[in-house]
Amino acid sequence: MRSFEGHSNAVLGVACSPDGRLLASNSAGWDDAIILRNPVTGTRVGTIAADPIGVHSVVFSTDGRLLASAGALTAGEGGRTAMRTGH
Repeated sequence: MRSFEGHSNAVLGVACSPDGRLLASNSAGWDDAIILRNPVTGTRVGTIAADPIGVHSVVFSTDGRLLASAGALTAGEGGRTAMRTGH
């Protein structure tokens, strides 16, 4: 078991890329960020500015190239694509 630091509020969701090379986490509240990590080392490899009221969920596309998020502001809009992952 491993724990990661970085979010200022409770973590609501975690998604692992299909190839297992990226771990994305999101939190509730005023965190404003999706944190990307190497799941093996725990190293933070990126931060994505997100919904200012909090992100409810994150998910990778099946090919791992896109990461989508949904939050309080985007819930009625069907979520939003957060970034291309570079995979």
